[in-house]
Amino acid sequence: MSFDVFKRHSIKTSLTLTTLVIFMVSIWALALYASRTLKADMERQLGEQQFAIVSVLAAQVDQELADRMVGSEKVAARLSPYMSANPTALQRQLESYPILLHWFNAGVFITSADGTPIADVPVSAKRIGLNVMERDYMVAALKEGRSSVGQPVMGKSLGAPVFSIATPIRDGQGKVIGALVGVVNLNQPNFLDKIVTSPYGKTGGYFIASPKERLNITATDKSRIMTRLPPEGRFPAVDRFAQGFEGTQTYVNPLGVEVLVSVKSIPTAGWGLIANLPTAEAFAPLQAMLDRLWLATALASLLASVLMWWMASSVLRRQLAPLQKASHELATRAQTAAKMQPLPVTSNDEVGELIAGFNRLMTVFTEREEALKESEERWNFALEGARAGVWDWNIQTGHAILSKRWKEMLGYTEGEIGNDASEWSSRVHPEDLPIAMQAIQDHMDGKTASAVTEFRMRCKDGSYIWTLGRGMVVSHSDDGRPLRLVGTQEDITDRKRAVEALRKAEESANTANRAKSEFLASMSHEIRTPLNGVVGMVDILQQTELTSAQHRMLDTVHDSSLALLRILNDILDFSKIEAGKLEVESIPTCLRELAESATQLMLSLSDSRAVELSVFVSPALPHWTLCDPARLRQVLLNLMGNAIKFSGTQADRHARVVLRVLPCTLADQVAGVRFCVADNGIGMGPEVMTRLFQPFTQADQSTARQFGGSGLGLSITKRLLELMHGTISVTSRVGEGSEFTVDLPLQACEPPHPVEPRFNLAGVHLLAISGDALAAEILPAYGQAAGATVTLVADVAQARALLLQAPDTAAATVVVLGLATTQTVGELDLPAVAGFIRLLKRTSNPSADCLTVYTRPLLYDEFATAIATASGRLNAQNGVAEPRRARTRATLPTQEQALRNGQLILLAEDNETNRDVLQQQLNLLGYTCEVAVDGAQALNMWRAGQAQVPQRYGLLLTDCHMPNLDGFGLTEAIRQAETSGNRLPIVAITANAMQGEAQRCRERGMDDYVSKPLRMQDLAAVLKKWLPLKDITLPAWSPNTLIDLVGNNPALHQRLLEKFLVNATEQAARITAAAAASDTATLTGIAHTLKSAARSVGALALGEFCQNLETAGHAAHAPECSALAAGLDAELEAASAEIRSHLGL
Repeated sequence: MSFDVFKRHSIKTSLTLTTLVIFMVSIWALALYASRTLKADMERQLGEQQFAIVSVLAAQVDQELADRMVGSEKVAARLSPYMSANPTALQRQLESYPILLHWFNAGVFITSADGTPIADVPVSAKRIGLNVMERDYMVAALKEGRSSVGQPVMGKSLGAPVFSIATPIRDGQGKVIGALVGVVNLNQPNFLDKIVTSPYGKTGGYFIASPKERLNITATDKSRIMTRLPPEGRFPAVDRFAQGFEGTQTYVNPLGVEVLVSVKSIPTAGWGLIANLPTAEAFAPLQAMLDRLWLATALASLLASVLMWWMASSVLRRQLAPLQKASHELATRAQTAAKMQPLPVTSNDEVGELIAGFNRLMTVFTEREEALKESEERWNFALEGARAGVWDWNIQTGHAILSKRWKEMLGYTEGEIGNDASEWSSRVHPEDLPIAMQAIQDHMDGKTASAVTEFRMRCKDGSYIWTLGRGMVVSHSDDGRPLRLVGTQEDITDRKRAVEALRKAEESANTANRAKSEFLASMSHEIRTPLNGVVGMVDILQQTELTSAQHRMLDTVHDSSLALLRILNDILDFSKIEAGKLEVESIPTCLRELAESATQLMLSLSDSRAVELSVFVSPALPHWTLCDPARLRQVLLNLMGNAIKFSGTQADRHARVVLRVLPCTLADQVAGVRFCVADNGIGMGPEVMTRLFQPFTQADQSTARQFGGSGLGLSITKRLLELMHGTISVTSRVGEGSEFTVDLPLQACEPPHPVEPRFNLAGVHLLAISGDALAAEILPAYGQAAGATVTLVADVAQARALLLQAPDTAAATVVVLGLATTQTVGELDLPAVAGFIRLLKRTSNPSADCLTVYTRPLLYDEFATAIATASGRLNAQNGVAEPRRARTRATLPTQEQALRNGQLILLAEDNETNRDVLQQQLNLLGYTCEVAVDGAQALNMWRAGQAQVPQRYGLLLTDCHMPNLDGFGLTEAIRQAETSGNRLPIVAITANAMQGEAQRCRERGMDDYVSKPLRMQDLAAVLKKWLPLKDITLPAWSPNTLIDLVGNNPALHQRLLEKFLVNATEQAARITAAAAASDTATLTGIAHTLKSAARSVGALALGEFCQNLETAGHAAHAPECSALAAGLDAELEAASAEIRSHLGL
């Protein structure tokens, strides 16, 4: 159907027809839906009703069969005794059951075990002696010993369709000796007829069929008895019945009639009862109802058509009359030039709203026309104000319209330049024309939204100005080709000059910044080089014997040099941060090790100011996290350094600084870690805290004079934390102390290498005696983290009471004695326990009666190891940390020993002072070295050493900046000459601490990097990493030791050696006696004295042996002391024999 019919008629007619079509489609669609829904519901209900009837009838048939089978079994049981009698008696007994003839209209017979009838009722000569063993019911009864309903067959004796029910007859032992068989003649009236002959509608009926045999057994139509069902594949419905289907379905039967069929199984016989009714009869009432529905729909459609036409003729005509009038008036007014006036609105209905809407539309059109005029005026004014020229280029003709301003920018008047595109292209600078044309071409090709480019144009006087051109295609042909390009052109000469001036200023600033960086790098090198000599020599002097006054003076030099180094580092860090060149790392870090090592680094400062320093790392934190350990350590050192500095001046209280590392939750609910540094120092007021993190700022001038510092530390700390996405805050009260809090995001990670647990403290009970609040926080947390259970008590009396109440746990209990418990173990009067641990300050001597763990600070590993040792989970020599004490000088190997062990170091350093310092530091650390004064000499020495077997040098320690050949050139020459698999470790030493120096060293082939001034612990760490010391067999006695110590003076040597022999013998005897008495304190002191004397005279092996004795004594491990003391005489005799031989004794 074409919709043009609506276009050729008025609104009234179109509206009427449209409404009528919609109504007709709706009502007929509704009728169709209702008819189909009604038909589907009726078919479902009729099917369910028919299946219910069939189910009841099938149950009746099944019950009839079951009753006959049960009755036959009872009769068979009574006939069993007569099976062995004569046939006459059996016949009489069978005839005594007349009920059997009521059940089976074709009679009953008894067979022997081989299936031959031997008695029957009524008597039939044809049946007796006729073997029926092949029948399925006989096989079931005689072979399988069960009752069954046989499939219908043509009877041998009757010659009619029959089915039989056979029941086995058993003897007293249960053996099958025969069968009782009842026969039903399907051609004669039987119990199935009352089912199948019942009327079912006018044309419907029932039949019973065997799905297995695909055979009709009986039916309302007797002619169908013993007829076959259609073969498989012809009728899907019949095939479904043969497969065991139960239910209702519609199908076309073999006669071509559509029937409604319901099927229900008869389980006893394996049959099915089927009811079928032609759908024409079944759905006849439904069809009549549908016919009436369609008739009603047709009548409703006719009535609707009449009503709609009446509406069009009367109602719509009146409604649309004002619209027709308005349309006529609008057409009349459009032919005149008069200004449009609003049309009259005569009604408040939809037509009136339409006319009112048209009036509003005309008002908007009028306002927009006026706005367009105003916009054009403003556009012209803006172009004049912006001093921009306008151009309009017809791409096909090449004609171009150039505005007056466009021409004036180049110094021309209106008539001096024509309207052609060449007027533009001929004046663009030759270097800029390809760029400008490419920008236009890219836009015309659709690559850019507009053509924007900067280019120079030649003026009338021959000079050039910079212009900014913008253009856009405003018209395209039908095939998409651009036809017209419109744009503006603006003089940007002044802006280009400003940009150039800014570029030059930026370049000048960068040059100044580079000069500043070079100056800082140079100053860093120049200051660090002499500072290296000061700090290095101080480290070396601290290893020598000094008076107390000399120690104080040396400590002053040491602290002053480190203060100068800190100021230098602060300035360099601040410079890096200001330049935005300081970067932070994110590497796996053990928080506990970092916090404890930072605390240990501050011990020297805290000791010098009499400040107790403590650290607590919560075991609830993950062991390993991602962070920048170097920068985080720098933050902690700065905060602890400030806390110590401002706490050590209080005379009215004991100064204390505590670092706590705790888990926290950040503002965005992200897991975090919190570092709290608290002190009880001078504190700060609110006005000081407001400017605390500003660079070069301290509390006041008196603070700077009294405590020193650059005023950069907290500013750098805050900047570093911001780089690590952290925050810092402070709380403080004047005269009470301060607490700085650092919060950082917590990123747990796996350790960089496998970490094995050292010991298991499960089952160990820790009883801690301490009234100190800090100890009450740390001891339980660390003990439980190590796996032990912990009980904290305030005094010895409470501990004694607990142990007496639970004597069974005493054997697994380790008692921790706090600082306030000064009694000896024997004086405590406690029950026997696994062991004792005494907490002592670092400045105290070790306890002689139990294990000692030093506190303030208390380190987790030392505490856990002591628990394991005291409880017997760990031997002292395998786990107890040696008490912190002054470093001892390592044994220096000879050049031959170092060469033999592959540990001879090649040192390249041009500064004489630094060479002496480094050589002394290496010797103190147990390394022997050879020295080169510059890179060229070092390269020659390395090349000569390469020819030796084994190679001469185990490591190269080189300064980066040297004459002739610097460290970088030396490294490059060595790397080029090295053979595969024969890489020499090279460690750079430089005074340049600027950003990128470490990376530069590694990029040039160096393996590691240390910065001047070089501390002994830093040098020891890098040497341990790349060239760890190997065990060296120490000589029993070395004659060169005294020569190095007091010079070549044989007479003095003899006096010292003779005195040593006398004193050493007496001291060895005292050590043996102390070991026998388990007096570890006395043993430790004597061993220390003998160790120093032995090393001084050259008895190096004896000195090392005494060192081991001293270590065991410090650990209060009596068994180990006894074992070592037993070998002391042999060590002393070896040294004495060589000394006596040297002296000629």
